[in-house]
Amino acid sequence: MHSFTVPGAAAVYARVMDDLVTRRRIPFVVVGTVVAVVAVAIFRLPELFVSGLRRDAMLPGSSGIWGFRILLVVAVGQVLFGGYRVLRTERLAAIEGERISSDPRRDRLASTVAWVAAGMVGLTLAYGVATFVLTGLRAGFWAFLALIVAQGLWYYRLAGDAARWLGRRPAPPAPLKPAWERGDADYTPPLARGLGPPPGAPAA
Repeated sequence: MHSFTVPGAAAVYARVMDDLVTRRRIPFVVVGTVVAVVAVAIFRLPELFVSGLRRDAMLPGSSGIWGFRILLVVAVGQVLFGGYRVLRTERLAAIEGERISSDPRRDRLASTVAWVAAGMVGLTLAYGVATFVLTGLRAGFWAFLALIVAQGLWYYRLAGDAARWLGRRPAPPAPLKPAWERGDADYTPPLARGLGPPPGAPAA
């Protein structure tokens, strides 16, 4: 048995995949930079400032500990919901259906999935910052930071799965140009059809 490949098909597929992977990478780079800046800023705050924040916090003492636990559980819940419900290719296929294979701009869909995934990582960061502001427990931010790293790695893989799935969708057919733009030799505009000799008439 001999296998035949369409010339250039592998190169086209590789180019499509490279573009989709690039579109996946950019949102995570942006959100990762924001996370790094915020984390450095929080951990470089003077201890005197953090002690005052903890003393005057909206949730001091045991209330702060419980507030930290509740917000951490909520953050874990939204991470699991995003990973198992929002970013699955099965859900993407159910929502988009056959429209993906006929959409010439499916690369935009790959960008949308990546930005949604990165945005949910940013939401976890917002939970961590809110916990620090409400409780003054800077040590508790480490738990959110670890959760952000795990979430980012997981969501990056899920966004890659979605990009590969989109890359395997059949390319839409090229749109058929109107007859007057195709340059057909036997094409006659509708207005000029009534000006010619009737069918069967002898040629002049």
